[in-house]
Amino acid sequence: MKLSSIEKISVIIIIAIIFMIFNPFGAAVYSGPAMLDVPDQVTLSSPQSITMDIKDESINLELLATYEVKAGVRSRKNYYFDDSSAVSPMDLVLAWGSLNEKEAVEGVNYRQSGRWYYYQTKEEAPVTLSYINAHSANTHIIPATKEVHRQLKKMRENNYVVMSGYLVNVSFPSGGVWKTSTTRTDAGNGSCEIFYVESVEIR
Repeated sequence: MKLSSIEKISVIIIIAIIFMIFNPFGAAVYSGPAMLDVPDQVTLSSPQSITMDIKDESINLELLATYEVKAGVRSRKNYYFDDSSAVSPMDLVLAWGSLNEKEAVEGVNYRQSGRWYYYQTKEEAPVTLSYINAHSANTHIIPATKEVHRQLKKMRENNYVVMSGYLVNVSFPSGGVWKTSTTRTDAGNGSCEIFYVESVEIR
């Protein structure tokens, strides 16, 4: 069955839209420092609370610690339909230590799905799985403002980024609570950082 010209154009447009949603910019070439310090985290003497009003619902954020991270973006995934997407529209896999050296970038594969991330080393990778676990994080991103969100939407794989804000727990109107990790060495369920981002620079 042959497609008409209009049908062919429609198919091309649909494919282009799907590509833009799932891979909006493609991968950049990493040009940041090869070695990066661990994120700077300072626990608050007493947790503070703020409220975000989203879609006629009030979502409470419990601020636990200030958080500043300089990292290479190893992967990014947008979320639209899960319960958390109203407050956190994307996850970023952020990497520091020596994970941004050329050999490590080429030797490790990262994948994101369902608010989790997965990594696998190639034979020539200069780092171990335990090193990757301690020097990278699947980070649930909460933009503090519309302008921060606009900047975050420009972010793509292999960018070098500097972000600051707070690690937070999230309380939803349904009664559910989303808890952040506060250590870099944990793994499995609950090991992701929930990052309320107040400032972002893409360098």
